[in-house]
Amino acid sequence: MQQLTNTEDMPIFKRLEQVAEYHQLSPEDREAYDISYKHYLDAYNLELSRKLRMEMALEQGLQQGLEQGLEQGLEQGLEQGRAEGEAKGERKKQLEIAKTLKSLGVDMATIVQGTGLSPEEIESL
Repeated sequence: MQQLTNTEDMPIFKRLEQVAEYHQLSPEDREAYDISYKHYLDAYNLELSRKLRMEMALEQGLQQGLEQGLEQGLEQGLEQGRAEGEAKGERKKQLEIAKTLKSLGVDMATIVQGTGLSPEEIESL
């Protein structure tokens, strides 16, 4: 034997019941209901719109922060790389000068004073 479905659990029947109840209202009550329902929908849409604007603002803020962070990080990285490159170049130059002075027979104290290198660094050249 087939079992009958409980119509109370089916959305279409719930909606039909709501429509029937609405049409049983007096014209004045129906107008009051319509106004109330419109206010409800307006408030709902305002809240939904507010949430969407907040999400968009948050997303835009995150994107701007990411872009600024990347730009700032790139600038700092380039600056740091440039400084390190200059320091390496300066050290290389000092080593070359010390090597040249050492090969010319200049005394250790003068090479240390002129290049800023330690005696051990100069000896290893």
